[in-house]
Formats: sequence, C-alpha cells, structure tokens
Amino acid sequence: MRYTPATVAVGIAVSIIIVLAVLALYGTRSAAPATSPSPSLTASPSPTAVAVPPSPSPQPSATATLKAPGDATVGVTKVTIPAEFRYVVLGSGEDFRVVMLDLAAARATQVATAHVVGVLTAPAQTSAAVSASADGRVVLLSLNVPEGQSSLYVLRPEAGGSTLLLKGAPRQALVSPDGARFAVARADTDPAMTGLWIGSTDDGTMNRLIADDPQFVGSPPVPFVFSPAGTLLVFGLGLGETGYQAMLVPVSSAEARVDRAAAGTKIIGGEATPIGPASGAQFVSEQEAFAWSSRSAFGGQTVAYTFDLTSNKATDVYRPSSPDSLLGSASWRPRAAEFATVERPMVGGANVAQAVWLRDRGGPARKLGDYALLIEVWWSRDGSKLFARMGGDDSTSGIADLLTAKAIMQLCLRGGTPGSCT
Repeated sequence: MRYTPATVAVGIAVSIIIVLAVLALYGTRSAAPATSPSPSLTASPSPTAVAVPPSPSPQPSATATLKAPGDATVGVTKVTIPAEFRYVVLGSGEDFRVVMLDLAAARATQVATAHVVGVLTAPAQTSAAVSASADGRVVLLSLNVPEGQSSLYVLRPEAGGSTLLLKGAPRQALVSPDGARFAVARADTDPAMTGLWIGSTDDGTMNRLIADDPQFVGSPPVPFVFSPAGTLLVFGLGLGETGYQAMLVPVSSAEARVDRAAAGTKIIGGEATPIGPASGAQFVSEQEAFAWSSRSAFGGQTVAYTFDLTSNKATDVYRPSSPDSLLGSASWRPRAAEFATVERPMVGGANVAQAVWLRDRGGPARKLGDYALLIEVWWSRDGSKLFARMGGDDSTSGIADLLTAKAIMQLCLRGGTPGSCT
C-alpha cells in the first residue's frame, strides 16, 4: 500500500502528540512535593507482593567523620602488673603513650596509646598525665588540650579497657590508693562546673566538694593527695601568684565554696581545715601529713613540714637557710623518719643542676648528688631505693637509684628497645 505525503504528515503529527501526552502524564505523576512523607510499607499494603532489592548502606558524609578539637581515641593493652612498677607518659602533640616500668626486671611495656585530634602545636601545648592506684590496677589518664576540650579517662591495664570519665576542662586529677575514687580540678567556664570534684572510677558519678569562680587567678583548687584509706583529701587552694594553701577535707564533706574577697581567700562552708603553704603533699600515716612549698618571685615560703591531724598542728622539718634555695619536690621515705628533697637555686636557667638530699626528721642531712636533667624522683615501695628518671637525648631516658648511684634501666622515648631506640 502506498501513502500519500499528506497521510504521512498526519501520522507524524499524531505520533508527536501521543509522545507529548505521555511525557506530560509522567511529569504530573512524579512531581510529588518534597515535603510529602514517604509511604510506609506496613501502612500501605499492595495487592501484589513485590521483591525490593536491598539499598546500599549509607556512607557517612565528610563532615560526620570530623571530630572536634580535643576528641581522643584511647587503646589499652592487657598487661600483668609487677610488684615494683611506675607509669610514665611519653609523646607530644597528637599522640601519647602510657608505658609501665617494671623496675625489678628493668623492662618497659606499653600499656596504652592516646590520639588527640585537631590540636595545635603552638602557642599552647597539649599534655598528658597519669595517676595510679597503689596496686596499679586503676590509672587515670588526663589529656589537657588548651585550645580544645580536655578529657579524663580511667584505664584498667589488667583488663585491657578504658572508660571516658568526663570531657570539658579537667586540669589535674588524682586517684585514691584503692582506686575506687578520683579527685579532679575542673576549670570549666561554667561556674556551675568549676571547682574541685570527687567521683567514682566505677560509674563516673561525681559531686563537687569545693565550688570556685573561673574568673579568678588560682581557680580551681587542685588535689594533692588522698589519705591511705581514701577518706580524706589534701588539696591546694590557689592564692594567685604566691602559690597554694594546703587544705584538708573529708571526701564526704558537704559542698563548700571559695570566697576570694579583698580581705583574703578562704573556704566558706563544708569541713575544710587549713594546713599551711604547699606546692605538694603526701600522707605519712592516717594521722600525719607531709607538705612542702617553695617561694616564688612574688612571695611565699620555702619550707617542708608535717601536720598532725589530731592536734591540727604543723611542725617544720626543713627550712633552707638561704632565701635563694627553692624546693622542686619532696618525698617521705616509707617505713622511716626520713625524706628526700630536690632543690635548686632561684636563678641559673632551665637546665641548672638540682641537688638531691636525704634528710632526717630530726635535722641531719646527706647530699646524694647534683643532677642537671632530673625529671622526677620517687621511693620504692619498701623504701630501699630512691628512683629517679633522668633526661638523656631526644630518644632515650634513664632510671637510676640515687641511694647507690647505680643505673637501673634505660627507656626509649619514641619506641624501640634500649640500644636501638627510634
């Protein structure tokens, strides 16, 4: 059959009209408003069952994977805790390692790692610190991030686990000897949070012991030491540029507050007892505390003394004759009436030699040596050794017994093993 040109033209026109009609119908049916809810599969049954292929898993957006400055990831390795141990924190910037020293076996074992995101290298420096229970089974890890959120974790090395206790502005944290409690100084900008807090390491519940105002220099109060039974706490009340006033308070005390009036700084309410000037403290027994302080260019005192909790009486055990002598730290010897002091002159630079002395409670003293790169000093559990961690180069550090002047072990700061530190 042959079609005339007119017939062909009519056919093409009809076809175009049909296509346009179909497209218009499709557009009308598919242009549902964006705000209309999607129909529920259970609410709108279909008479015919339809197999729906599974949708691909949603992928997180780039912004969802970013973390706020100060967010951290902490990993813990299960370890066995030796009888004579010491925890140290190594690292800087975004990455830190918690290392356990086995001082009897002269061995270092990595216990935990912490990675902090979004930190700056200057001018503020991110830092980390640890506090361990008497048996080493509970360890607090503080991550201080000046330009972001800081955090406090509890580590349990024997179980290989960690728990975040709080985020915000923890400035100094301390665990009780039995590991059940912790004390933390909080420098949050919110006055409802600033102050000295007591909490449980099991569930993280906390209550505030001392409230403070975040706007004042010297805020918040900082924990120094728990009593052996963990029922009392010695803390430092900041007096500004002249240092701290040591105070004693039961952990069960009602909340008190710091009054920083022009007439002087004091504690109102609660059950806090003033002890004396201090930059640190420890307990000799349940009934006696030992504290020390060091003057600054703005005032204060350089003195070491004991405090009797029964009589509330302080007794000086050492006061240097030279006003130029500063006390870096002090430590009471277990099972003895002796203590060690670390002293340095007021002037002399960052790496000036520090003198370590062994002093008798009654007055006699023996100089153990001068050390230019002394990091920290502590007694062995039985008091037979006075351990010291010394600085070395940028990859190694050493542990020595200052009583015998013998090396105990070497420590690799960035990794590796002694003799081949990275």
